[in-house]
Amino acid sequence: MKWNSLIPNLMCDDVDATVVWYQQHFAAQLFDQVPFEHAPDRHQWAIIGIGETSLMWQATESLRADVPFMADRVPGGGFTMFIRVEGLVHWASQFAEPERIVKPLHTTFYGMQELYLRDPNGYILALAEPVSPA
Repeated sequence: MKWNSLIPNLMCDDVDATVVWYQQHFAAQLFDQVPFEHAPDRHQWAIIGIGETSLMWQATESLRADVPFMADRVPGGGFTMFIRVEGLVHWASQFAEPERIVKPLHTTFYGMQELYLRDPNGYILALAEPVSPA
């Protein structure tokens, strides 16, 4: 067996608002989306791309219907995404939602600059960039 890609399918209460947030903060591109049959003005899922990565956002009601095991789960939970980025210090200095910062920009003992923030669904984004050599 060969894995070709990994696209996390993440539960959220509002797919459209989530896509907009990621577009505003990370210049995400919308790759695909499907509306609800009963509410065509709302999307049940969407796939976005940021750089070379992709994320799928699926509405809570849709994911619970597809996977009954998820019936008692809520968005966010204990899920953390570790994301290697470029330009973290500049981006962090202009980030306009300080209430979302879980752990401020810091340098680790293993040579990374990291910033932890909470997205609108409660997921923790650990943004990390190697420290430039002196």
